Amino acid sequence: MFLDSALSFNTNWTTTQTLSTTADSATIIDVTGAGVGVAPSMIGGGANLTTAGIIGNDWGLSDGIAVPYVLITFPGPAGSASNTLTVTLKAAPATSSNTEGTYIAIYTSPAFVASTLAVGTIIMFPVPPMQAPIGSDNPPPRFYKLTYTCSGALGGSPKVIAGIVLNPTSALLAGVNYPNNFVVA
Repeated sequence: MFLDSALSFNTNWTTTQTLSTTADSATIIDVTGAGVGVAPSMIGGGANLTTAGIIGNDWGLSDGIAVPYVLITFPGPAGSASNTLTVTLKAAPATSSNTEGTYIAIYTSPAFVASTLAVGTIIMFPVPPMQAPIGSDNPPPRFYKLTYTCSGALGGSPKVIAGIVLNPTSALLAGVNYPNNFVVA
């Protein structure tokens, strides 16, 4: 599985985000790597970037081999309430000023009861492609973020680490979560 600090919804893969109320992910992922409000460097110079040349990338289309997945882990503490957490992946194109356009929800998870989000819990799903109408002028997404929706206090202040990964292990895809220091007999 490939982890890249530029693909973390936290400030990096070791910094947690505490979930206490509904909130967006701590970081927005920009597929160009330039950052919100910054024009990406283009081959031939930045002067060639016009509103007609706004770039993005629909990660859900993937390359057919390395399908991107959203990976959300719960390093602790566990939630302690019966309220629920729902995770929504959103994508937005860039505006002509290289800021975030209107976000569209492209995936919403089932509601997870906070008390079931124990230490080591993993939520993982493939990044779905955008459903732009055929022949539309909708530009591909440049920005991705998560929205954590809490139905109420989750109790215990659970923390998350989240990001986009490539080539997750087959064990994760199958829902197998081996304990620490697992020994093969």
